[in-house]
Amino acid sequence: MLSILGAIGLGLVWGWAAARLAYRARWTVVVRVLLGLILQAELVLAFTSPRAMIAFGGAVVFAALLGWLWVRRLDLRYRAIG
Repeated sequence: MLSILGAIGLGLVWGWAAARLAYRARWTVVVRVLLGLILQAELVLAFTSPRAMIAFGGAVVFAALLGWLWVRRLDLRYRAIG
């Protein structure tokens, strides 16, 4: 159970970072972020269970979606002001 909670926490951090780094970035930055996510997923799978890997993947997707929406909303808000 502890490994699943740790994987979820790690996935939330990585998903948030991926959304922040990849939003409106050059393709090389997006590729590096995706490679980092793949490496982290392999480490999670190597050190924990497949259930923790599923939890990590779900948390990454959830956090990336929320992060992307939040950054996009802020971008639209400040673009409308300026």
